Amino acid sequence: MVGSFLNMKRVCNIIRALSIVCLIFFAIIYVAFLVACLLSPQPQQALGAIVYTILHGTMICAIFTLIILGLSDVMKGHSPFTDKQVRRLVIAGFLFLAIALVELVFPLDMSWNLAGGSEAHIMLDASTISAGTNVNVAALLFAFASFCLSAIFKYGIILQKLSDDTV
Repeated sequence: MVGSFLNMKRVCNIIRALSIVCLIFFAIIYVAFLVACLLSPQPQQALGAIVYTILHGTMICAIFTLIILGLSDVMKGHSPFTDKQVRRLVIAGFLFLAIALVELVFPLDMSWNLAGGSEAHIMLDASTISAGTNVNVAALLFAFASFCLSAIFKYGIILQKLSDDTV
């Protein structure tokens, strides 16, 4: 039992560390892209890219922050079956829905290309706008999974209270 708890803490620590690295990486990328858009010779044309970058970047960073906070609580020995964790899962679900909505409203193609050696190019291409709709199914699935997990965790809270009352 103690060994499996230590293994779980180790896995949570690894995932938390990777999440912190991803948060820092994406924050730097989004800030760099935002600065590039703001310094554009035609900032009026880059307005959509600026709004998209601010919205999308904020939501992605918020999701990573929720992951880090949730794993930090578990690593401290707190039960994952708390109202705080349920709220975090619900917020993450709404953030994933918002990402899908932003990508539906801003039909822009954001691609990150690593080209030739150490050069990295981040492009937001408005020329690839199509007449169809751009639905981010992955974001919708993550939203659905987050809402399902929040319901499961809520049920876990009820079971934990019943178990505590029995003992």
